[in-house]
Amino acid sequence: MKAKRFHPRKLVLVAIVPILAGCDTTPIPVPEAVLEGQWQLIKASDPDGNNRIVIELNQLGTVTSVTNFLGGVSFKQTNASGKATLTGDNLLLRTSTNLKFEASFNAGFTEAIGRQFTEISFLGIITTIDEGEATLTRVP
Repeated sequence: MKAKRFHPRKLVLVAIVPILAGCDTTPIPVPEAVLEGQWQLIKASDPDGNNRIVIELNQLGTVTSVTNFLGGVSFKQTNASGKATLTGDNLLLRTSTNLKFEASFNAGFTEAIGRQFTEISFLGIITTIDEGEATLTRVP
């Protein structure tokens, strides 16, 4: 009786056929995809936006830059990081620049009203300072 040898090439072919047959590999967008772009955060106590913050998010809700405007001067931090998380219409935004923003979006996801905080971490202790009500709007 002659022994049959196992050929690994046959196993590879069997594994590749379903892929080549047209499996749908379209990624499912994350809820945060609606946030992609630039957003402006303005405190209610500064309605003219003299001291606003502009946050740029990618399609995954990751912070890619933060620009602080203080009067006529701006400071852009391109090495800033952070994450925006959407749960329904509720937003939680945290950045490496100590910004925290908790808010609810309108139906069109063009504006979120909530509270702005500054979070300072020192020796493992996090201190949160409530900066008051603020509005986040999409920058056209």
